Amino acid sequence: MAQSLDLFLNLESLFGIASSELNADDKGTPSTQQQPGRIAFGVNAFGFSIYRYAKTQQSGGQSKGELAARIANVTGTVTAASGEVNDTTHLADTSNFTAGNEEGKLCVITDNADSAGAAPEGEVAVISDSTTSQLTFDGGYALTTAPATSDTYTNLSIFHHDDAADGDLAINVMGVLMADRTAAYYGWVQVYGYNPGTLYTTSAVTAGNPIVADAAAVGPHGSDTEQLWVGHAPIAVAADLASPFRTLAFLDLWHASQPIA
Repeated sequence: MAQSLDLFLNLESLFGIASSELNADDKGTPSTQQQPGRIAFGVNAFGFSIYRYAKTQQSGGQSKGELAARIANVTGTVTAASGEVNDTTHLADTSNFTAGNEEGKLCVITDNADSAGAAPEGEVAVISDSTTSQLTFDGGYALTTAPATSDTYTNLSIFHHDDAADGDLAINVMGVLMADRTAAYYGWVQVYGYNPGTLYTTSAVTAGNPIVADAAAVGPHGSDTEQLWVGHAPIAVAADLASPFRTLAFLDLWHASQPIA
């Protein structure tokens, strides 16, 4: 059953952004300048645009103009080894996490192993701290019942990203980095509008055709259907350009289609 709680936590309003902030490479708590996941709307010489404040978990960091995608879900099964804690604000899974990488994710209890459908199955918690084996949840959005050994869960990223890859669904693509980003640092990615420095592959793209995710870049859609489209190429891109090649792209990740199962 679901918790009897509001359908939000720590609400803040949408807002605009300054150019100096778009170029930020923020270390994070306590110096993070924005709430992770924040959305900003702006207008500049390239038109209307939308940005998201996010965190890179790409080893070695990422570069301005690269395409970023939501990191993969972390899934697992609850354990109860000596010293591990499982209660309404904690969940343990021995050695399943990278310390510090789970903060800000949503933890969804996907199965109550000994009582199907009973709490905490289906409940959602916001992860506020993590070690290699232990998750701590925000007390403002606790589970109603402690998870037990053999229950399963999924940690879903809201604002964590790494390099995009060929075949990424548009719903999992975060946007184009607005500045160079140090690993584990925060900054802005563009999710909608014209971006004049988007990294392309060396494959030819026809003007007006859709573009899709490739290795930290965008490329031609080929036979890829709409659920992979991340925008379109306003201009033609030749196949013989040296990589990396950055030029104008129109990004549209504000609305993205999901394939029907």
